Amino acid sequence: MDYTKIIIFLLIVIVIMLVLGIAFLNPFSKETCNIEIMSMDSLYVGGQFSLYLSDSQGNPISNEEVAIAFVGSNNEIVNKKATTDASGNAVIALEALPAGTYSVSCSLLEDSKYQANSTSKQITIKDVTEKSTQSSGLSEDGYSYYPQYGPAVDRAGITREYAIANNWHYISLRIDGEDVGAYVPYDAKAGCYHT
Repeated sequence: MDYTKIIIFLLIVIVIMLVLGIAFLNPFSKETCNIEIMSMDSLYVGGQFSLYLSDSQGNPISNEEVAIAFVGSNNEIVNKKATTDASGNAVIALEALPAGTYSVSCSLLEDSKYQANSTSKQITIKDVTEKSTQSSGLSEDGYSYYPQYGPAVDRAGITREYAIANNWHYISLRIDGEDVGAYVPYDAKAGCYHT
């Protein structure tokens, strides 16, 4: 029996297994992701902060947890977490944050599928009594937009003029990287939307 051939064969098998193992466990083969902060620069206490998570091809990433850190002007840090929905959107409520200026950092930690990534933005959270929303278009709820700031026609065919005449607000929503928001009836007395 020729032991040299057996040893060479075993070495080839070992090399092939090492190459395959490195290919499957290579941290550089993980997908990149994009984190986009959807919220305006100016929000209101009790409003909502939203972001959108997508892969390198622009497809939404669902069921991923994003860490969000709000750093106030006094360097106090408020940490929150949000999980993306099927459309890649994640929303958190802002009722625990007082009015002020914050540096917001959103981070996706590296996991078995995606590389770590982060983004940041400076935002101002205003008291609801400061109703200077007409300049940004954001309504007092900090989530929807006054109709005059929405698109000419939404995805359901509702025109801006109809929305203005009927006090419908525009809610922005991203699916597959595109804004597919809609005008919805707003009841100012109840402070809610009717869909």
